[in-house]
Amino acid sequence: KKRAGFEGIPSFFDRINQAAIVAPARMLGPMIAAAILYAGFDSLDMFFSPWERLSETVLWGVLIYIAGSGMARVALAPRHPEWRLIPVDDDTASFILTIVKAILGVYILDTVLVEFGRAIYVPLAVTVAQGFITNLLTAGLLALLALKPFVAQTGPLRVVNHLDRVDANAGKRLAPLSIKLPILALAIFIAGSSTVGYVALGRYVAQQIVLTGTVLAIAGLIYLGVRALTRRREGANSAVGAFLESRFGIERTRQSQIVKLCEAAVLLALLFAALPLLMMQWGFSGADIRDWAKALFFGFEIGQFRISLIRILIGIILFIALLFLTRITQRWLREHVLAQDRMDAGVANSVDLAVGYVGVSVAVLMAVSYAGLDVTNLAIVAGALSVGIGFGLQSVVNNFVSGLILLAERPIKVGDWIVVGDQQGNVRRISVRSTEIETFDRASLIVPNSELISGRVLNWTHRNMLGRVVIKISTDMKASPKAVIEILEQVARRQPNVQEKPPPLAVLETFTPDSLMFSLSFTLSNVNAGGRVKSELHIAILDAFREAGIYATLH
Repeated sequence: KKRAGFEGIPSFFDRINQAAIVAPARMLGPMIAAAILYAGFDSLDMFFSPWERLSETVLWGVLIYIAGSGMARVALAPRHPEWRLIPVDDDTASFILTIVKAILGVYILDTVLVEFGRAIYVPLAVTVAQGFITNLLTAGLLALLALKPFVAQTGPLRVVNHLDRVDANAGKRLAPLSIKLPILALAIFIAGSSTVGYVALGRYVAQQIVLTGTVLAIAGLIYLGVRALTRRREGANSAVGAFLESRFGIERTRQSQIVKLCEAAVLLALLFAALPLLMMQWGFSGADIRDWAKALFFGFEIGQFRISLIRILIGIILFIALLFLTRITQRWLREHVLAQDRMDAGVANSVDLAVGYVGVSVAVLMAVSYAGLDVTNLAIVAGALSVGIGFGLQSVVNNFVSGLILLAERPIKVGDWIVVGDQQGNVRRISVRSTEIETFDRASLIVPNSELISGRVLNWTHRNMLGRVVIKISTDMKASPKAVIEILEQVARRQPNVQEKPPPLAVLETFTPDSLMFSLSFTLSNVNAGGRVKSELHIAILDAFREAGIYATLH
């Protein structure tokens, strides 16, 4: 299939992207045309009393019909199953779309007839009868929707995602129950309340199905569009993550944190935008909603504390901005200052971590202070709790302080070859709680910082990369000790990685009735290359002994 330049079967994220583009395009045009038509008639003074409210009702109904039917068509896509968000077959999608349009039409007919009756002063009995009929029509349409078996979409076009609520193997009339039962309950409630005389209650519920459903559908589409930008696709990065990586060079772990914060912020903003609309539909007055919003955003008091949501939100935004600025500063330092050849890797790591910790600390203090919390009071509370917390978190505090000591004194640093107990490897990362060591088997060894400060640690590369290596060799009793020593020292001197000063030294350590025991010691310019150099020397020593007719074994 090909649509909007897309070839193949679109994934769920592709469908969301397409829906986010198609839905506004289909709704905005007719909505703008209706608004312009209404404004034109109004400018000609064609809506004179008592028809002003009727004309406004007609415009409002047309806008709701356009929005509701447009959302339903985009989600169901009866003619384009490859772009369908709800996993039902073509017949079921067309049926649901028809029912949705019919419910919207009944709603518009009911509201227009009510306003028309008010304009011409229709008797109350006629209005009640009209409401009873429209209520039964809405209840009947809901019952048809609930009793219609939903045939699931099958094959490669079926959408697969965690929102998939339709079982491909379900053939029951009321399946899925999580969708059908609420619809059937609403139909029974509307019909029952209207039959026993509560026509206004049934009409209110029927109207809320349209109004609340339209608002929730638009909010849901916006949320799905945001998710399409922030969630990762299979084998690919999210759109926001790709922008952060290409523009600012932020790594995947940091990307995930920033993207989640952005998604949560957008979801919160969407909630605050949709909630007033829903409350107005539920009967709350605009003045009450405005007063509640003012108190919520600009502050309300609980005891002696004043809580301001807007200050808290700005504090959160300030924290995110300062944290983002800290990461950008760290990246600039790593690329332009700390990446110089003359900069020691351990110093660079310490500076990078220090900048990160200082930036996070400043961001937390500024955000908390701006949010309205008194830092002085927090310090007093923290001091009072420090004694009790100290006993429970003694090991954590110990590791934290030990991490600061490691960063300041640098007895070990990133890149060092160290031995801790029976484990050895290269230091890859030093944090305030623990140190990560990569062993020679490519395994990660996490060592608490307190063990590195209080325990014994062998650091092969503490001051420099020089290192002493010893090779043990044994020969038979027939070999000449002087000849063996001369061969060993010559072979070592010919190795380019062996230091000339101090020169290689071969000695006869001991002997037995059957063998002579020699040792060859030398200094390497880079002790990390010790394994490779020892292998090359072993081969060279064996070759030299064979040429000299000396039988030897290596230890």
